[in-house]
Amino acid sequence: MTILECPICKTKNISFYTHTKDYQYPKNSDEYAVYRCPDCQILFQHPFPKPEDFDKIYPKDYYAHVETGKIPFLLNLLDQFLNNQKWLFKPIKRSVFPYFNIIKNAEKVLDIGCGKGIFLDILKKSGKETHGLEPDTNALKILKNKGHHTFAGDIFTATIEDNSFDLVTMFQVFEHIEEPACLVHEVYRILKPGGYFVFETPNSASQLAGNKNFWRSLELPRHLILHSPKSVENLLLKENFQPEIFVRVSPGDVKSSYFLKHNMTSPAKRKLISLLLLPYIVFQYLFNASAGSLLIVIAKK
Repeated sequence: MTILECPICKTKNISFYTHTKDYQYPKNSDEYAVYRCPDCQILFQHPFPKPEDFDKIYPKDYYAHVETGKIPFLLNLLDQFLNNQKWLFKPIKRSVFPYFNIIKNAEKVLDIGCGKGIFLDILKKSGKETHGLEPDTNALKILKNKGHHTFAGDIFTATIEDNSFDLVTMFQVFEHIEEPACLVHEVYRILKPGGYFVFETPNSASQLAGNKNFWRSLELPRHLILHSPKSVENLLLKENFQPEIFVRVSPGDVKSSYFLKHNMTSPAKRKLISLLLLPYIVFQYLFNASAGSLLIVIAKK
């Protein structure tokens, strides 16, 4: 019998959490198992997918790799913030985007796992030198057509010089990484002294994570390791980063998890439930954000 160990802290005190199918792309009928480490509070898939499985788990219509023309609400808001909308209050900026001033002051930025580059588009518009690191060939073509500098592959194979960037960002990518400690090491290497590593990732210690199969951010088989504030802090401190970790309620995660739990596919019903859930989301944000399902991490070199 194989004894599992935590991919972060290496403890062998591992418990089975759940098993589930790929709900986002139901043509994939395989089932996947998730385990929990009680020490660093992560959830992790075992076994990890093999490279030959990637075409199945990242289909050609994977949302991050195709151009849709739609810009998420929060990115629209960030676009307004970065382009001198004076009427927006500074406390709102700090609350929604605690890394806003870091982005505003950075000149040379690398976005890891940037997909089709919506975030980079906003930064380029505000005068930044934008670089994207992306393994998908279709997404790379889109990035190049938009005028972004690109690195193909992953951070372990791309040739990136030491002390190159003011800011490295990574949004909803950390959970896809099989060796997060190695990634953190590489990010530290390519950042300039005083530079920042900013990323967002699902929170495995959240209330929504307790829904198990019906937590939208579980997203098997693409999410390999779902992190907690404790696991993220430990990884960053080992590389001498100075981390700040914020926990936020993710409205999209709240709604999508509800739709999944109740097998709700009707667009009309989804719109109605989204409106009904709004007071709950606001209440959670104001009074119970510590149990939110989104980790926002700011780490200074």
